[in-house]
Amino acid sequence: MSKQKFFFTRFDWVRYHAVAEFLFEQGYNYVQVFVELMRVYGNLVSEPDSIRRWQRKWEIGFPLMSMLDGTGRSKVSGYKERIEKILIENKYISLTRIAEEIKLKRFTIKRIIKVETDFRRVALCQVPYTLTNEINTKRVYKSRIMLEMLTNMRRDGFIYSNTGDEICIYYRNHTNSASIRKGDDIPTRDTKELILNPMFQSIKDEISSNIEPLLHFNNATARTAAKNKFIYKNNFNRLPQPPYSPDLSPSDFYLFGYLNVGLNDITFESAEQALAATKQILQKIDSRTLKRIFNNWLIRLRYITDSDGAYYED
Repeated sequence: MSKQKFFFTRFDWVRYHAVAEFLFEQGYNYVQVFVELMRVYGNLVSEPDSIRRWQRKWEIGFPLMSMLDGTGRSKVSGYKERIEKILIENKYISLTRIAEEIKLKRFTIKRIIKVETDFRRVALCQVPYTLTNEINTKRVYKSRIMLEMLTNMRRDGFIYSNTGDEICIYYRNHTNSASIRKGDDIPTRDTKELILNPMFQSIKDEISSNIEPLLHFNNATARTAAKNKFIYKNNFNRLPQPPYSPDLSPSDFYLFGYLNVGLNDITFESAEQALAATKQILQKIDSRTLKRIFNNWLIRLRYITDSDGAYYED
């Protein structure tokens, strides 16, 4: 039996935006829209935090279908110098803020920056990378290993699977991207070491000693070797992570976005306040949501193996 391949096209996401916009007009909120999309399209839909952003844009008057820069329609021009001036003054300004200031659609701003200027948008928490054939091969190879290991864990509802990463929580809102000229160095950030001991102890208290839990961590930091030694010492089975693959890390494609939405517009006076708020947000994620995220992880892995290592994009 031939293996079925799933490829997501621009038309798929345009369709989801059209349905979401219609439901928002009928009075649905982002949670209800997500439920309706899941009912019709299954797991091939965006995460709730993405749909929540759609709702926010719709509420302030940005039509969701503005993501289409319609074929056959004349392109907006004449704004290059004005946008460049804004980016020179503030490289961290968001595309939405620029769109509001110039009174253009966000997608149009994005197109003008990409096509007409020598600026590019980069993430500050991840390393942008153009995939080489060697990296693509590694992504496919490790994705197949991950897919097999996670599929085996799926039989038990992923209850013995653990995934995590490192992130900085700021006292005040901090931008996560910037616009820089092509060829300029990407701004960097320091990260703080994640303490693994409490997590290991918590997991060991909940499972029997004859079970080898599955542990996944993004391997982006320089401390990976020491971290691996500590993990193996505690009898955890390490799930491989392909290089330059935030699209295959649940922390990147779901958790950090969910956390960012919950912490948005909150200012903390101490590290203890930030920690307490973070715990409260994370504890609201129920088991059903976690299972859906892990199933989406499998979908992404299948996509990578079937598309020769291409990035998975929502």
